[in-house]
Amino acid sequence: MVAVYKKQLKLSSSARRRHSTCEIVNYIVVDTYCMGEFPWCFHISWTSAVQLVLSVGVLFGVVGVGALPGLVPLFICGLINVPFAKILQHYMAQFMISQDERLRSTSEILNSMKIIKLQSWEDKFKNLVENLRAKEFIWLSKTQIIKAYGTICIYIRTGLCNDGSKRENSHSSHSSSGVSLTSGYNLGNGRWKSYSSR
Repeated sequence: MVAVYKKQLKLSSSARRRHSTCEIVNYIVVDTYCMGEFPWCFHISWTSAVQLVLSVGVLFGVVGVGALPGLVPLFICGLINVPFAKILQHYMAQFMISQDERLRSTSEILNSMKIIKLQSWEDKFKNLVENLRAKEFIWLSKTQIIKAYGTICIYIRTGLCNDGSKRENSHSSHSSSGVSLTSGYNLGNGRWKSYSSR
């Protein structure tokens, strides 16, 4: 971040004409954050693939073919996340475009404040900035809603995989011990309960 600030102080007049103040603010806010997050995301991409392969290998080694029903929700939810990621990328791009428009307009308004005050155009330009801010807020809210859907999908996937593995483990432990499962109605709490019978 310090390097970007130092570079901004050394910008030539031609570079200042090519990149407006709002674009430089976007570079500082977004691009430097992405550069800082890149090493973490890069290592997450290859370590998560290695962890997935190792965990599936261990699961197949311990459970065998019975691990397949537990992996099906994992792959289904993974496929569901693909359109969410594309929509999120589109919304983020639109949010950045609308933020750039608002910052450019605000910068031009502040630079021309004497003329705006002289002509009594404050309300017109205030409405312009508020409309641009409302447009930016719409894209930001859509982005956050899609992020929430993605988070819900992750938790559903985790819950489905955990429930499937618990059922598979209980069934395999009972069948290996020679105990058959029968269901019965528990009158105490009004729920169906599995009873083991020899």
